[in-house]
Amino acid sequence: MKKLLLLLLCVPFICVGQTWDVTDHDRYNIVGWGEDGLVAYTLFYSNYDEPHGIEDDYYEDYSLNIQDLKTDEILYTEYIENDIYDNLILDEYNIVVDTSNELHHSGFDKEGHYFLGIEQNYTLEFFKDVVYDIHEDCSYPELNGNISTSTLHVFINYNSGRKQFGSLESEKCYSGFGFTGYYNSPFEDRILLVFSSTESEEGEMSDTKFEFIGCSLNPSTFK
Repeated sequence: MKKLLLLLLCVPFICVGQTWDVTDHDRYNIVGWGEDGLVAYTLFYSNYDEPHGIEDDYYEDYSLNIQDLKTDEILYTEYIENDIYDNLILDEYNIVVDTSNELHHSGFDKEGHYFLGIEQNYTLEFFKDVVYDIHEDCSYPELNGNISTSTLHVFINYNSGRKQFGSLESEKCYSGFGFTGYYNSPFEDRILLVFSSTESEEGEMSDTKFEFIGCSLNPSTFK
């Protein structure tokens, strides 16, 4: 019995993410938040779906990521199995597990800007630089509009102030990054914005990249 208790004490405490956002083949799960501007999330990538996939080519990857929303630096990444991660890692970064935080979608103001539901004084603007694939060497060019690469510049406005807080460049033959929605930090006046870029919509060929950008809503950070 003593040996059994000792063995149990040596086994790390693990958690399994339950709530996945984005119902496509590739998706993410927000795991928890830190009081000092950190967020933890898991990513799932797959090249196969049941109706159209080829089982012999099937693969899937899970990863646990911890990101600093003040700098957008990825502080920690670990490939994990079946969305199972070591809770001790979250404790090390003072992450509080919270999978109930909901994804919010923006509406539009009368000028066509995205406004954040928390306050309509905050609006998002996106500007895109596109490089077109004139030789059409990308797969399924009819789906990505012959786009080779695209850079999305992200701005947020508050009253008369404005700031740029990110630029996202898509990979070759992927669609330009689109805005998925945002989360409110439970600890501070800060949001996490989610963007995605997809290579194709064709069954097992589908591949989606996600990018996460943090932004402070403190009025003093707007000029």
